[in-house]
Amino acid sequence: EDDEVRKAMSIVGGLGLEPSIRTTLWKAWVGFNLSHSLGVVAIGALIGIPVLRQGGIPLDDPFWMATALAAPWLYLVISIRYWFKQPTHAIGLASALITAGVLTDLAL
Repeated sequence: EDDEVRKAMSIVGGLGLEPSIRTTLWKAWVGFNLSHSLGVVAIGALIGIPVLRQGGIPLDDPFWMATALAAPWLYLVISIRYWFKQPTHAIGLASALITAGVLTDLAL
């Protein structure tokens, strides 16, 4: 962490939007990262909890199927576009494994 960058980001100001906004770029950045990380955890729970409770994939739930198949691939697109390679590789692997698991259960 570059302490000078953190200090510069910690200056109270309007973030270039509105002078009356009383926050800092640092707080906005931390909040953005926390809120978006919470989204990943929530999607993981939405997909994982029914599997853990039922001992298998809830094939009869169209909402679950759509979420389980779409969410990881959407995160992969976001990762390719905006993030760096380590999360992209992990998200790509997770997306492929989730899809393979759903398709395997559908085939059985």
